[in-house]
Amino acid sequence: MKNYELGIMNDGFNQTRVSFRNFCPKHIIGQKYPESSIANGFTLIEVLVVMGILAILSAMGYLVTIEFYKSYAFNAERDTIVSLLQKARAASLSNINQSPHGVYFDAADGQYVVFQGSSYAGRNQLLDQNIPYSPGITRGGTINKVIFQQLTGNSMQDGDANPLSGSVTLAEGNRSETISLNNLGQINW
Repeated sequence: MKNYELGIMNDGFNQTRVSFRNFCPKHIIGQKYPESSIANGFTLIEVLVVMGILAILSAMGYLVTIEFYKSYAFNAERDTIVSLLQKARAASLSNINQSPHGVYFDAADGQYVVFQGSSYAGRNQLLDQNIPYSPGITRGGTINKVIFQQLTGNSMQDGDANPLSGSVTLAEGNRSETISLNNLGQINW
């Protein structure tokens, strides 16, 4: 095989003869690459194993994320109910608009209603605050509406002065939480 000379290369210190063989890849002039340089890539099996491991890790991460979200939504629903009860009680204790205040759990419309008045039926609907239920959480218990008396904050049933005590139960999957209310209007959870 001939070695074609292209010229002399001067880098400032040395003069080097430059040949065609120095610039041309080996396979063009008839020499083969060594066997070891061909096998430097990944095989299909290796790529599939890595993709399988990544798929398993992604699925596990997804399940953990979904469970975290459900737990967060459940705790947020409990906190919403407690804060609505506290808000209605505080408004009654403060005698806002010289009227009792209460909370109604409206299962038909899927919402909580914070209202002003001595009964839910006789309330001023323009002053209602409607907060929607979170989906997927079951509500139960002995209370579906509570009214707090003016200045004392004692809990009572709709339209009369009979004291009310009971609980609201939330359930979702394997979680459950009970919010209890005594006749003095104290909220425990």
